[in-house]
Amino acid sequence: MKPGISLVFVSFALELVSAYFILFYRVLPSDFELILLFLIMVRLLGLLMMLTPLKETGAYMTFLLSIPFVPLGFIGMLGARHSLNYLKRKEFEQILYDR
Repeated sequence: MKPGISLVFVSFALELVSAYFILFYRVLPSDFELILLFLIMVRLLGLLMMLTPLKETGAYMTFLLSIPFVPLGFIGMLGARHSLNYLKRKEFEQILYDR
């Protein structure tokens, strides 16, 4: 598994559990609940994109969509940033070795 993906999975699972309790106990008005569900679904799309060749786009989506879920989102942000650093380092090493 690529670096950072495990942190993103853990963060997504924690956010999903917290969203379940928010929806179950009706803490927020229904409009905010719909926004919360939308953010979780798009975040899942970013997570799945990190597993495909669109890794960079998925990592950026994960990074940006983790912001509304602070403090649990920090875990996902770290994982996405770690994944982006890995991709850039790999690209840099490929440029160095091609010379």
